[in-house]
Amino acid sequence: YPILVATIDSAAADKAFGHDLKRVMSPAGTISFDESHVSTIMQFRAFDWGMETCQLGLSLPSANSSTTAQPALTVYRLNASHALDPRSLSYRTRPERGSHIADVELSAEPSHWQRNFTCATEEVLTFEFACSGLSLPELCRFDWWQDKRS
Repeated sequence: YPILVATIDSAAADKAFGHDLKRVMSPAGTISFDESHVSTIMQFRAFDWGMETCQLGLSLPSANSSTTAQPALTVYRLNASHALDPRSLSYRTRPERGSHIADVELSAEPSHWQRNFTCATEEVLTFEFACSGLSLPELCRFDWWQDKRS
């Protein structure tokens, strides 16, 4: 589970959305039921000692679109090795994008996307999930949620 889920909005670059009031804290991290139609920053902490391989995975439902063009989600790794404060995190203050990880396209069928990368024990990993430039703006609607049973 993420240790941080925060919303940022390029149209309101100085706005800090603060804490997610709909979240539930578990021993493993944050479970967020908030829906977001803007970029989302997520942070994770690598806990497993000696594993040195982390995996970021997304379970994607089928695209909900009547057009042939499918929306895409861009995943970035951000340059932040410390826990971020959601009360001051905005689009303008977000950490610099370190690398472009992927453009993940939604399809007519549910799918799963994952990426493995090296990580150290106790390392804080920070990602930004944003609508891709590959998507038509009117198709760019992503809702983030995590089933608390998973």
